[in-house]
Amino acid sequence: MEIKKSLVEFTDEELSQEEKKRKESRKFFPFIIGLAVGIAAYSTFKHGIGFFTFFPLIFILPSISVDKKYKEVKAEIESRKSL
Repeated sequence: MEIKKSLVEFTDEELSQEEKKRKESRKFFPFIIGLAVGIAAYSTFKHGIGFFTFFPLIFILPSISVDKKYKEVKAEIESRKSL
């Protein structure tokens, strides 16, 4: 069983790689949410209110979580630069 390291335990190189990884996943969610909103709008206009009307709400919490984790990494990088 692998134990996740805390951000303070990462080396500068590992932290840089983690930032790149999280930045890429951060770009993914706005695209998915936009696509889901488009599907919801089409479904609502075509068939009325239904499941797909509220479908984009499924992606909001993961999107917030990814953004929060990215900001944590950026904060750790900034705190190391200030030292």
